[in-house]
Order: sequence, then structure tokens, then C-alpha cells
Amino acid sequence: MRKVLFHEILHALGFLEHIEPHEYESVMNTDYVNFPLVTLPGIDRDVLYALYTRFFHENGFKPFDPNDLGPWTDVSFHLRGDMDDVSFGASSRNGLIQPWASGPSPATNLADNQALSGNASWAGRLLGFTSQSQSLAGAADLTINLGALSGRIDFTGLEHWGVNAAPGPVGSGRTWNDGDLRYSVIVRGNAFTQTGGDAGEVTGAFFGARHEGMGGVVERSDMSAGFGGTR
Repeated sequence: MRKVLFHEILHALGFLEHIEPHEYESVMNTDYVNFPLVTLPGIDRDVLYALYTRFFHENGFKPFDPNDLGPWTDVSFHLRGDMDDVSFGASSRNGLIQPWASGPSPATNLADNQALSGNASWAGRLLGFTSQSQSLAGAADLTINLGALSGRIDFTGLEHWGVNAAPGPVGSGRTWNDGDLRYSVIVRGNAFTQTGGDAGEVTGAFFGARHEGMGGVVERSDMSAGFGGTR
């Protein structure tokens, strides 16, 4: 059923034709059976990205010309951070930046963790890319009031380096914009989202049996990054 839904949605997004059986591992190949549970096959993600960035203009889609694709690579550049109970980072390929964060699920919702009261804080790092694929890093600090289930997350000391470069030691890069982003957040279950602050969208979750870790992504028109921290 999931494959059928993806297949029909891609038709609506502009995938007009089916693919010959056994030609590619694509949702548009009606004989493709090894469909992943969560993500689209790589070729379908690439086609969607190319369709809506290289072949789409203000007046809609123009006739297909492979020369409009420009430089294209199948190699990704990755930034990754690992802390107890959370991993996070971002990948960059052909100008597409994909931030992520993951970890083990808590045993209860944050509100039901009886070991926590008052304010709880998590501290860690942010890793990602600017819109020009320059590596970006900084500090990530989340504070939640357990009574109100709301708080704030601050990204400070934000620096950037070269395109697809490894971030250097703290203080070795160039300050990104004014160096910080600050958001108010609200908690629902074991997830949190921003309710105000700077431009952009923040989504995150708590990880570890007793909420020892937190992580998520922040996405804006000028940067995208994953972040994580520990309590």
C-alpha cells in the first residue's frame, strides 16, 4: 500500500511514465518489490530534486534538456556528530542539504519522567551546511520547564568554513551571520517544535530511556543542520 501511495503521488508531481521492468530500482518500476519502508529509492529522490530545481522555472516546467542538469555527482559529503543516546548531522550533494538526527526512544513521555522537575537542560552541538554548501557548526543548548512543557533552544557560536570542508576547532571559522539563532519551543510527548524566535523551522525529539539525549533539525533558506545534545 505504501508503494502504491508513493507511486501515485509521484505521478501527481510530474512522473508521467512508468519505467521498464528491471531497469531501475524506482517506485515507477511496477515490478520493483524491494521497496524501503521509510524513504524513496535514491533515483526517485534525485529525479524529484532535479525536476524542481534544474528544470523548473517561474513559468513552470520547460522542455527537457539534459544540458540544463549542469554538474551532477553521485557522491555526498557528510558531517556527523555522535553523543550518548543521539547521533546527528547533515549531508550535501548537488546542492541538496539533508539534515537528520536519531537515537533510541524514551521509555515514557517527557512529562511522565518523575526523575525530572523544574528546568531540565541539554547541551551539545550543531552540524550542517549553509545554502552554498559551506560547512557550518556551533553550540546547541535546550532548556525545558517541565511544568509548562515549554522552553527555548539556542544555537550560538555559529561558524562556517569552506564548501564541503571539515569544520575546524571552535573559533577557527568565520562567523555565520550574527553568530546565533534563538527559538522558543513547546514539547508534545517526546517531540518539540519552535513556537517563535528567529526565522526557520526547528523540529526535534528526546532520546534515551530517561531522556538523556535530545536532537533534531533546523532548516532555513540560508542553512540546514542537524543538532544533538545530552542532559
